[in-house]
Amino acid sequence: MIIHNDIQLDFDDVLIAPQTTTINHRDEVEIIRNFPKLSLRCVPIMSANMTQTGTFAVARELLKNKMCATLHKFYTADEIINFINDIINNPDNKKAIDDDNFEGCIALSRLFVTVGKRNWESELKKLETIASKTNVRFSILLDVPNAYIPEITDCVKTLRQTYPDKIIAVGNVCSGDETQKLILAGANLVKQGIGPSLICMTRNQTGCGRPQLSATIDCANAAHQVGGYVIVDGGFKQNGDFCKAFVAGADFCMSGSMFVGCEESDSNKVIKLTQTNEINPENNQPIVKQEYFKEYWGMSSFRAQQANYGETTKSGTSEGVECKYVPFTGPIQTTINDICGALRSCGSYIGAKNIKNFSRQGMFYKVNRIK
Repeated sequence: MIIHNDIQLDFDDVLIAPQTTTINHRDEVEIIRNFPKLSLRCVPIMSANMTQTGTFAVARELLKNKMCATLHKFYTADEIINFINDIINNPDNKKAIDDDNFEGCIALSRLFVTVGKRNWESELKKLETIASKTNVRFSILLDVPNAYIPEITDCVKTLRQTYPDKIIAVGNVCSGDETQKLILAGANLVKQGIGPSLICMTRNQTGCGRPQLSATIDCANAAHQVGGYVIVDGGFKQNGDFCKAFVAGADFCMSGSMFVGCEESDSNKVIKLTQTNEINPENNQPIVKQEYFKEYWGMSSFRAQQANYGETTKSGTSEGVECKYVPFTGPIQTTINDICGALRSCGSYIGAKNIKNFSRQGMFYKVNRIK
């Protein structure tokens, strides 16, 4: 038995240190990043590939804003083909998604089609169908809760052999050695995060995981050493956490919780009535406050297992929250604007004129956990 004595840190354990800067206004900070090796240009924020946020409606809006989007793995090939054709055949979409160069639909590299390990041959057939019936350079995300299992390396190798020119992402892991292993097998991006999400119970149920900030630093360093990139997946409770992840070396940040409260998410909208201490003078009754929320549940929960597969696991357990209520935040464009504004402001505080330089310019103060 080994105990790693290094203190492992989460986003709440640090603050970014403001520094002397030559930037006079946040608008001077460029948050669109070029990834020449991937032929990709984007704001490196992406939606989680959950059934609630990996939807066509969310994807459409994120793509319009130069962000990346994932599609959950339960869409059929025909549904995805229809979505792609709708985008490329709509002039307004073309201009919004990539007003610089839409020739060949290169912008749709920012669209990740998700596949899983379950029913692997069917998943490969799905990708083959989409690739053969569309003329776009979509990307691929191989998503499994535990990418440490040996079969995943072989799956990555198969995808790379079949699609040598596509961006391939895989996850999840939380250590540098496994990050490098998957990149050397053929992945461009490795998704990092074991149990950090608001609705993930992996740490509770299995005791496994790693605080997200330390995992980000380790995985990002490892990825960059072998020419790959890292996606930090989950643990984002506020915009400042995105900023901290980029300072820690993240190339992309993926979130479900930051988008699930939006109008476009595929989640039930509910009303909660709360009695306040205020009295209505007209009827002398307590004033009832009406608030809107959206439901949020884990993809490994029994609820999701039943909905997506028609049964619950017989050999495992639920590793996801069955239902959590998050505040309704209105149109997703409001959230997108808020995230982009926060990133620009962070750059102005640390003197980073572009998002790639966040990790070069930024420093952390280790602090008492922020509540």
